[in-house]
Amino acid sequence: MRSHNQQRQARSNLLVGRAREMLHAPTASEAALWQALRGGALGVAFKRQVPLGDRYIADFFAPSKRLIVEVDGSVHRGSRAADRRRDEKLRRLGYRVVRVEASLVLHNLQTALAIVAAALVSRVSRPRISRRAFALSAARSRSPPPKKSPSRTE
Repeated sequence: MRSHNQQRQARSNLLVGRAREMLHAPTASEAALWQALRGGALGVAFKRQVPLGDRYIADFFAPSKRLIVEVDGSVHRGSRAADRRRDEKLRRLGYRVVRVEASLVLHNLQTALAIVAAALVSRVSRPRISRRAFALSAARSRSPPPKKSPSRTE
């Protein structure tokens, strides 16, 4: 029977192996975002497919900001609740998490980069921002501000 430390080491080895597999087989959206983030393009160094803790692999990670960037494709559509639990556990470990839709990365890379850049300067985690929500907020910013809405939060 394995000791607790042996079990933990075995799980860590599996996680590192899976991260390596993912590193060598990125999705189209991960590859596109990596090309835009690599080399400190946003003023911060990012790493790809980084094992964190003994259970998680971050798509992109900026160690100096403790920021995790997750690209959510079709695999994530059925696992929103699991993603929320994962994000909360990572936040408790001191990481910040921002999620960007894969379709946004592929169809509007500049908007996806703007979301990541905003998360880099923010001290709090950014909520998931869908392409539609971003378009609506951009449209609102071009129109005159509403008169008064004391209950409005973002």
